[in-house]
Amino acid sequence: MEPPYSGVRRGMVRDGTRVLMGRLSAYSPDPEVVSRLAKLFRPALDWKGFKRAVWSSIRNMPIHDASALATPQ
Repeated sequence: MEPPYSGVRRGMVRDGTRVLMGRLSAYSPDPEVVSRLAKLFRPALDWKGFKRAVWSSIRNMPIHDASALATPQ
């Protein structure tokens, strides 16, 4: 089964790290915010199972629109 993310093949741990770190700049136009986020996020990529959990979230969660998760008030 091919991984759901493009550009990274199974077993390419360093590429997975590169891809995830590369996505951080999309979270803020402020380079200082991105730098602080990267300093916090990068060590977690070495934790066993962390990347698998992140890719699972990207694959299964509506990360761009969470309106389906909102409960009516």
